Order: sequence, then C-alpha cells, then structure tokens
Amino acid sequence: MTNINHLLLFRACLDHPYSDSVCFLCADPLNKTNSTEEHVIPKWIQQRYDLWNQRLVLLNKTLLPYRQLTVPCCIKCNGRFSELEKRVQQAVDAGPTAVRELPQFDLFQWLAKIFLGIAYKELFLLVDRTNPKKGSIGDPDLLKIFALLHFWLQVSMKHAESEFTPGSIFVVPTTCYRERKSNFDLLDNWDSGTFAIRLDGVGIVTQFLDYGVHKRAVDDIAKEFEKHEHDYFQFREFSAKVFYKASLLNCESTIDFVIGPSGELNAKLTREEPATGDSLFGKWEEKVFARILAFYTGVPLEELFEPPDKVKTWCPWDGAQATDEEPRNALPPS
Repeated sequence: MTNINHLLLFRACLDHPYSDSVCFLCADPLNKTNSTEEHVIPKWIQQRYDLWNQRLVLLNKTLLPYRQLTVPCCIKCNGRFSELEKRVQQAVDAGPTAVRELPQFDLFQWLAKIFLGIAYKELFLLVDRTNPKKGSIGDPDLLKIFALLHFWLQVSMKHAESEFTPGSIFVVPTTCYRERKSNFDLLDNWDSGTFAIRLDGVGIVTQFLDYGVHKRAVDDIAKEFEKHEHDYFQFREFSAKVFYKASLLNCESTIDFVIGPSGELNAKLTREEPATGDSLFGKWEEKVFARILAFYTGVPLEELFEPPDKVKTWCPWDGAQATDEEPRNALPPS
C-alpha cells in the first residue's frame, strides 16, 4: 500500500459519522453536486434475479424492497465501485474458477461493501414501526464495531494496492436452478463477522478480518468442498460451517502504526495466533452447530440433531459424523 496516511485514515474510520451528509465509503461531505446513492445489492444482481421489487427481511421484521437498500455515496466512489462491479460480474458469469482468480482484495472490498451497507441500513431502523418514540434498533455508533473493516474498505477507495487480503474467502460451485430467483442467496452474521452470497453457479463465503487464518487452517477441507457442486441446502450448510468455525477462532487482531522508510505513517496489522494448530479454534460442539444449521436452513433442530453428537448433512463428502437418515431434498424453498 502506498501514499496513504494510515493513522489518519484509521482515526477517520473511528470518527465516521454514518449519516446522509457524508459518503458512506470515503466519508467526504456530500452536497448537491457530488451526492448520489450506492445500491448495497448491485443493480446487476437485482435485475438478474428479479429482486428489484422483492423484499429483504430486516432485523425489526421490516420488509424493505431491494431497490431501496441504498447508502449515501459521492459520485467519485460510485464510479469506482461501478468499475469493480463489472469485474466481479464478468468473473461470476465465467464461473467459480474465474472468481477465485480475481484479485482477492477486489473481491474482499466488494463483499465488505455489501456487508457494511446492510449493517448501516439496519441500525437506522425503528425498533417498533408502530411506535417511533422507541427509537432505532441501535445507535449508529454501534457501526464502529466494524471500524477496522471500514478502514480496509476506505483503503481501497484511496487508490491503494494491497498484496494480501485481510480475510478468508471461500468459493465453491453451486447448482443453477430453472427459476431465476432461486439462483440468488444471501446470508450474514454480525457476531462472527461472516457473509455468504450465491449467484448462479458461484457460491462465496467469507470471514472478514481474520487475515486469512481461517482459510489457511482449513485449506484441505476447503479444497474438497471446491470439487463439488453445492445445491441450495449444501451451500447453506457450508456457510453455516464457516460461520460457526469463525466464531471459534481464538486469535486476536492487532493494529500498530509505524514510521515508513520515507517518514510516512503506515499501518501494520497482524493476528496473534496460538502456538499450535490444536488451540487455534475453540471446541466444536455438534449441538451448537446443529442450532446454527437449523437457523440458516429453516429445518427444525429435532430433524437435524440426534443426541449426543450426530448432525444430519447434505454434504456426504465432508467426512463429518452424521446420522444415517437423509435430510430434506435439495430444492430451494418456494
């Protein structure tokens, strides 16, 4: 990365006002001449999967049309993201191998914009739509939890280059269904900082801000999943596995600012990893995972879990212990 004062940029991310008066991406003030809106779910995705008038269920049970899921943005950032959208769209059209071959930092910032954009929108929602006096779901300052993620997003908007990706990204082939809208899926988890999206034959699951620790730790397993086409339930099971595993990661991130060779301030970001791989993640508990799997698939827990430690699976190549009974069929819910 070059030509950025990382210390000032990181402080700016911490102080980001998250309001309609500044650009969500770069935090520059907005006015009548430079103001526009950035669609959190890109227009090409909305058009391809007939989402424009479909509704997304938010935290307070609000049904928000995808077309209204926007964040304030300056014209400059909107233009830069349009270029990124084209590259991602072309890769998705070419398939999972092309997506894996994208610059990983490009893919990371594209995913981070969607994840943070949804979080931004949800924090301003009313707790009770029938009683506005109860206020919003959360103070927008809660978004500062994601200040470090926003730091990396703003790094990308300041024309910097990165030689590594501050996260783990998994890409798997997925089933294409006859009905267009069945080829789109989106999952997120604030607690573990994870996100998943399925587009036609490409499924992408990411853990933000682990600096690749998760991907390196499970690389052999991930490569096995990359060999198999994932239907609706298989992709959701894979996503649930990544989400739960992410919550068990024991290492902590640190950020240090150091003087560079030309006297500039730079950011050095590291993860404090345990000495042995055995302690890298906390203990995996099948019943806990079964609850997460039930949440993301909609299949009742009692149909997924057999005490003391057997969980039904749609992914027979996983090698995990499972019950003999097959789970539900692979067709997405109508």
